[in-house]
Amino acid sequence: MYGTGEVAGTILGTFSTPYLGRALRWTRTQAVRIADRLDPAPDVPWRQALCPVPPAINAEHGDAPTALRNWAGDDAIRQAAYRRLRDGQPVISTFGDHTGRYTLIVWPVPVRPASPLPAAPLIRAGRSR
Repeated sequence: MYGTGEVAGTILGTFSTPYLGRALRWTRTQAVRIADRLDPAPDVPWRQALCPVPPAINAEHGDAPTALRNWAGDDAIRQAAYRRLRDGQPVISTFGDHTGRYTLIVWPVPVRPASPLPAAPLIRAGRSR
């Protein structure tokens, strides 16, 4: 909590899919969504209610919105993340600034093939007499 030194975590979204590419695409979309909420585009109407962050603060604490957008748009990062997931490793990326830390986590969940269903008894249509 602000000023207390305590840490509070909040899950901003979850997504489940058996497809690695979809998981990464969703995560990249969420990275941009979070960045846009932290640092809206200049044409967003309520932007006037926000105050600019002095460059010195960004230099000291980082610029999470820019880092999130860069992460989402970097094809080399996407390819490396895909390889990690394919190899069974999680992808964890943390971005911080003076407002907090934002962590994107994608982990593969092993999927066992479904057990075959037991053979159903053969049902023959009865003949009417």
